[in-house]
Amino acid sequence: MIEVVYLCRENDNPELVFFTKENQTYDEACKILDNYPWEAEEEWFEKTAEGGALYFKLQEAEEVYAYFQFTPIEARRGFVFMEIQLAKGFLGFLGKKHKEFDFDTMSIAEFKVKLKELFVHSVRSLYEKS
Repeated sequence: MIEVVYLCRENDNPELVFFTKENQTYDEACKILDNYPWEAEEEWFEKTAEGGALYFKLQEAEEVYAYFQFTPIEARRGFVFMEIQLAKGFLGFLGKKHKEFDFDTMSIAEFKVKLKELFVHSVRSLYEKS
């Protein structure tokens, strides 16, 4: 299962609020994307230069994880970042197995296709195929 953490504002409050949903299925994660307050966050971003974000994390062990970060930049589009860590490594670098990827901007529909990978692959298979 996937942990979803997202930041957005509530009820005209200018402060970003963290929301966490654990053990989410793919359909539940997609509902979070669909129900995110895109237009309101875009307006706040234009006013304050602070925006929300959504994180989707698959964690198999303390230091073994893969996650996507989706940062909204315009109505229903965002920047996508992915990080995969299979091994932290001794002293943070010897034997380290860690990859990071920046993707072009994606629509919500395009991101949902990419997000599906967290739900059908292990961290190891994500690491090996990337």
